[in-house]
Amino acid sequence: MNPTTDPGPRAEFGMCYLDQHDRIILFKLDTLPNNSTWSYDYNTNTWTNLQPSVTPALAQFNQLARIAYDSESDRVIFVDNTTGKVWAFDYDNNLWTDMNPIGPKPASDWRQVTAVAYDSKHDRVIIATPYYQETWAYDYNSNTWQQRGLAANVTLTGGGLYDLDYDPLSDIMILYGDNQITIGYDYTSDTWTDLSPNSAFPQAHHHAICYVHLQCDMLFYGGIVGDNNNTWTYVYNPCMAGIKSEANERILAEITPNPSSGIFSIAIPEGIINKIEIYNLLGELIYCVEYSQSQALVTIELPIVPKGIYLVEIFSGKQVFAERILLE
Repeated sequence: MNPTTDPGPRAEFGMCYLDQHDRIILFKLDTLPNNSTWSYDYNTNTWTNLQPSVTPALAQFNQLARIAYDSESDRVIFVDNTTGKVWAFDYDNNLWTDMNPIGPKPASDWRQVTAVAYDSKHDRVIIATPYYQETWAYDYNSNTWQQRGLAANVTLTGGGLYDLDYDPLSDIMILYGDNQITIGYDYTSDTWTDLSPNSAFPQAHHHAICYVHLQCDMLFYGGIVGDNNNTWTYVYNPCMAGIKSEANERILAEITPNPSSGIFSIAIPEGIINKIEIYNLLGELIYCVEYSQSQALVTIELPIVPKGIYLVEIFSGKQVFAERILLE
């Protein structure tokens, strides 16, 4: 991409995608507070130093910054494991706020490197704290923590360098640790389960995982132990992963305009369209239309739905193509 300006070399930072703004936020606890919060616009290939007037402070042991985007509240949440503080970033107003949650909260300890992710179905930011073997859920709307459970048959051992993300179609959190464990957390049943994949990722820490909405799987990359250039994917539910053509090749449909206000056209190369289904990131069907006569080009006019990313499935004969669209 080679943007003209960027945040510069750094490690132990956090990133998340703001689907309501089509921006990536990068946050890094920094000795220079006006260098800690950046945004990236893919469409213009531009990094912007946001320089909010207030920003979380760098302490002696809290260099690692894990963040998650609470899409319901439109806030980036940062949990500082060394101070126990929760900070919320408002992109529209370029403002970090020290939330000072009410009631019980996770223990603060520099040894407790937390893994953080947002559960969009239950509207909670989930943190796993391996050092204390705890799971907590943060509700931005009530500004409260709730301590959750950790199954007795799952042990988070090792150096405690973990990452976590949420699979919305399967409604499960996936955590991968530096001791090569892969475990899943079910918020509804409040249980962790050892997923024991058929093949193990390489041992690594300071790695990252990210849920790929279009392909419905987890992407694993990096780390500073072993081969730090490894790229792996993990599929929790094979029935929901890899919506592709029968030839197992990714064929792009053309959706214009994208981003869209809710009215857009869909076409596929050298194909016909029999049906369109559109899902939100919870896997809920929000729109479906079938055509009695096959169409080469269709126009969709959605009802009023929240802004964000949606999955579009295009049925063409025996093939199903998948794309995503950003509604703004």
